[in-house]
Amino acid sequence: MSTELPQTIRPKDPLSLTTISTRHPQVFTEPEAANWLRVSRITLQRIRLRGEISFSRVGGTRVVYTIKNLTDYLASCERKALLN
Repeated sequence: MSTELPQTIRPKDPLSLTTISTRHPQVFTEPEAANWLRVSRITLQRIRLRGEISFSRVGGTRVVYTIKNLTDYLASCERKALLN
């Protein structure tokens, strides 16, 4: 039986603060963030390009998201849904 931790852990509740990345607990790569939000990677890229979610660049090219970026985005979606 292996004692290694999985590289990616998918939360049951998207709003839970469960750690996704075992390397940097509060920093998510684009695929990890898409998985956490339960959208495809291309959908997350479109959301980012429309300016609907905050992100950071590492090394000038790599896109990463913090848990705050993800939860703020979900909260904004919830507010929009309540207004409609």
